[in-house]
Amino acid sequence: MAFSTAVNSQITAAVASRLAQIAQLQGEVDALQSAARALGGTKTARTRRSAPKTARKTKTGRAPLSAAARKAVSVRMKASWARRTRARG
Repeated sequence: MAFSTAVNSQITAAVASRLAQIAQLQGEVDALQSAARALGGTKTARTRRSAPKTARKTKTGRAPLSAAARKAVSVRMKASWARRTRARG
């Protein structure tokens, strides 16, 4: 079923109107955020929003440790703690 030209133009006008409203609201949000920064509030809603889990995993740049590697770290740390405890007396 094809829409008539009048319906198409009405839909196009409605979408354009909503896009203009979105742009206006985005401008207001930006102005409020810059005012908040100027008043000393450094964090905004955008900066507080947590990153997706995939981004958090890659943020550290470290690969996950295998079970054997975790065990080796555990043994080294226990030895280090034992040395520190013996040195203290």
